[in-house]
Amino acid sequence: MSAPTLEKQLIRPDLAETDRIKAVIDQFADMEAKTERYFLQDDSGHVKLELPPSLLLVLHQAAMQLAQGNSISIVNYDQDLTSQQATDLLNVSRPYLIRLLAYRETRDALRRKHLNELVRVSESLGLYKEVSEPLET
Repeated sequence: MSAPTLEKQLIRPDLAETDRIKAVIDQFADMEAKTERYFLQDDSGHVKLELPPSLLLVLHQAAMQLAQGNSISIVNYDQDLTSQQATDLLNVSRPYLIRLLAYRETRDALRRKHLNELVRVSESLGLYKEVSEPLET
């Protein structure tokens, strides 16, 4: 598995392009209801690339943020992050992240304990009926 790239290269909105970015957003709004294919094409018309839906989604989200004056950065990663990579991505300290993860484990264990107790009490009171045949789903 390759390591995530957490290089923070900020893309800042250019105020001179705001109107053009907003026009792109308007085009995206029209696209959502359609199932057409979309392409990037150079001025000469010689280079034409079809854009997959996932790339259109990235472009739409980037355009929305830039139009609002926000800077953007794209972070790519596989499935797993180290704790240090997660803290860099979330912009929190490593001890804080570790406390959050420990809290989650404790909370989940407590929920399981209480759910098991609820099931035990419900069964002892006869609140569950045995089903002779499996229920259809």
